[in-house]
Order: sequence, then structure tokens, then C-alpha cells
Amino acid sequence: SQTTATNANTRTATVSTGGSAASLTIARATIAGTPQAGNFSPYTGTPGPVGPTGSLFMWQETATANVPARQRLTFTSSVPIRSVQFVIHDHTRSNEYSDGISIEGFTTRSAAFIEARPAGVNLTGAGSQASPWSNSAVHTTNATSRTQVTAQSPSASVTSFTVDYVNTTAPAVAGGGSRQYISLSDLEICF
Repeated sequence: SQTTATNANTRTATVSTGGSAASLTIARATIAGTPQAGNFSPYTGTPGPVGPTGSLFMWQETATANVPARQRLTFTSSVPIRSVQFVIHDHTRSNEYSDGISIEGFTTRSAAFIEARPAGVNLTGAGSQASPWSNSAVHTTNATSRTQVTAQSPSASVTSFTVDYVNTTAPAVAGGGSRQYISLSDLEICF
């Protein structure tokens, strides 16, 4: 299902639950930093490559030193969710930024690189807001930097969950070198 923007910070979709429909809303909030042009929109191919055309594009910059850029997506469903899975494209790290991803609201969560990374580049963190998943070392090759995220709640009781995108570089530097972007695609929800 394609999402529709209802305003600059909210997207909505109607999804099939195997016989009925569920309403899914994604609300975006800036926790710190500055979103860049094209943020929270379908990816068009520029800048790039960041993922498939139409994937949800996230682009931010750390505005104040030691206050890392962070955006939060809050997903709300009209039908309880059992699990969710999606792909993060361009999950990379330089000396001035490090893409960190977290998901909160489910009983369990996991992440795994889709393609092998160079020796010494591992997935670190627990996937929580306090300990986001990120790369353990510099790796800036966009085309081979996809990470799959999975979260589950066996009781199918989740009606809201959050995904944070954060600069995990410490100390966080401010300005153009801290600009970072990812895109999200292949969202699969099990009700």
C-alpha cells in the first residue's frame, strides 16, 4: 500500500489484514537536529543512491555539537500488530555521522546486515533508543549497506510503536559533515 501525506509530518495508509482493512498512520517528529529538504518523503533518486524509488526517505543534520540529530517515527495501527519487518537502506557510518536505528514497543527485536560488511564492521547496539543499532566502524558504501529489522509481540497486542533514526557518533559534530540519510522499504506487518 502506498502512503499518502496528510501534512508535512504525517503519512497514512490503509492496509489489508486478510479480509478486512486496517488504518496505519506514521507521524514524524524531530527530537534534535535539522531535517533536510525531501525528508519524510518518497525517495526520488537524489541524493543517492539511498534505496529504491518510493522508499521512505529520511535526511537530517546535527545542528548543535554533542546534541545528535534524531527523528522519531510513530506508527499507529487501528488493528493490533503481531510483528513488523522492514529494510533500512544506506545504513552507513563515516567519521562525522553514524546511522543509528531503534524500534520500541514490541516484546522482541532483532536486526541483521543483508549484505556482508568489510572485516571489522559489525552491527552493534540493542536496537533500543538508549542503544541503537549502528555500524562498529567506518563503512560508507551505500549499495551494500542494507539492514533488515524485525520486531515481534507474540500476543499481537501492539497498536503503536516507534522507530528512531539518530546520529550515534560520539561526540556528535555539527554542520554539513554530519548530514546523514537512510530510506525504509519492504515494510511487512503481521496482524
